[in-house]
Amino acid sequence: MKSITTTVSAALFGVLLATTVHAKPFKHPFGEWRVYNDAWLSVCPDKFNPESTAAFFYDAHCWALVEGGKRRNEIGFPIHSFRIYRDRRDGTTSFGFTYVGDDSVPLDQSRPVTISIDGKTIFTIPFDAATGFANHANVTNQFLLKNSETTATLLQAMRDGANMTVGMPLIKGGTPEVENVRISLFGVQASEQFMKDYALPR
Repeated sequence: MKSITTTVSAALFGVLLATTVHAKPFKHPFGEWRVYNDAWLSVCPDKFNPESTAAFFYDAHCWALVEGGKRRNEIGFPIHSFRIYRDRRDGTTSFGFTYVGDDSVPLDQSRPVTISIDGKTIFTIPFDAATGFANHANVTNQFLLKNSETTATLLQAMRDGANMTVGMPLIKGGTPEVENVRISLFGVQASEQFMKDYALPR
């Protein structure tokens, strides 16, 4: 799955360190305000276009992203990554993930993604264009959670929790398997605050 087309996202991950702490926001040469909150990197482009229809919401959204584990593909991109988006126009949030594993290990979209917070499974989310995970902006390896109620409940659980485990349904060697991806939730609330504070250009 090498079809991901966002050079910006690749560059972001190039500077996302495995162990980071809370820091002050800084202006990146790309023209973005960024801040690290533990494992999460939050980004707000300095340019704001409320009429934007860009595929990755670049001009109209801020986002917080985190790597899921240490595994990377052959071009050095994290195989699993997760994002919280904040719409700079109305403050709504959404949740999504990117999977860029090898083509020989595809996502099994006939089975759901499971999400547990602090060891308690609270979500079983299918791949469904109306209510579950669906391709985001016609990108084959990026998925957005379409159900706003589920998104709101998930984000609240992430704010209150310490760790999240995402069970990714994969096909390995022709056999259905689940890869459990563990993510620290420390930094989620600080990341959301940054996206709110930096929603407008500075």
